[in-house]
Amino acid sequence: MPVLLLIISVLHSFVDLKKNNLNLRVPKIMLYILMFYTIMKKTYFIILTLILFTGCGLQNKQQRPELVSHYTQEDLKEMAHWKYGFDLEKKSFCDLYLIDGLPFDENGIDTILSKFRKSDIQYIVTVERDDNPIWFHQNCDLLTLIRTQNQPNKEKKEILEEVRSIFNRQVNKKTFDYKCEDCPLMSVNGTLIQNPLEQKRIINELSVRKIQNIVKIRQPLNLDTFGAKGKNGIVEITTK
Repeated sequence: MPVLLLIISVLHSFVDLKKNNLNLRVPKIMLYILMFYTIMKKTYFIILTLILFTGCGLQNKQQRPELVSHYTQEDLKEMAHWKYGFDLEKKSFCDLYLIDGLPFDENGIDTILSKFRKSDIQYIVTVERDDNPIWFHQNCDLLTLIRTQNQPNKEKKEILEEVRSIFNRQVNKKTFDYKCEDCPLMSVNGTLIQNPLEQKRIINELSVRKIQNIVKIRQPLNLDTFGAKGKNGIVEITTK
């Protein structure tokens, strides 16, 4: 762009000199001096303008806050409250997090999570601890399960068939505004789908090869966030 402006300046200078000196006999050296002065004046203006724009761009870039691209331990606790409705004043988090089946304690979980972008996380589920003997040494209430690995097609197919059978059995296709009391909520690529007929249509049109990840969370959701239907959990689907 500066080169183009410089060429235009040179041509413009020639035209100005030709117009102003048609009837004058000016030595060539004077013409060259005038041309050089005109070009330098316009070039200086162009350079100054570019410096100002570049400086403003760098300043804005420095002032722009960096976006956190990974989850933190604090994010997991907030999710346990707004998504699943756990009262964190009454329920305590276990100092153990399971990522792809491997345990990590609370001291190292942030370091592990920083290795994964949010888009790498397949799902995050917070569940209440049961009476399984594996927890005998844990004096806590809530356990967080995280998955980052790609989901096998066999697992996708099993979940898809299970969810499909629920909607095909519960939702009457002849009813326009049908309310399914036992149907879970559905989220497709982050968009919440609440109408049972629309949920049924989507799940029947999906195939395993179109699914990046599908998970059926049976854990009841926060009713204040998701409404009464949250009691049946949610099916979260990410498509390719």
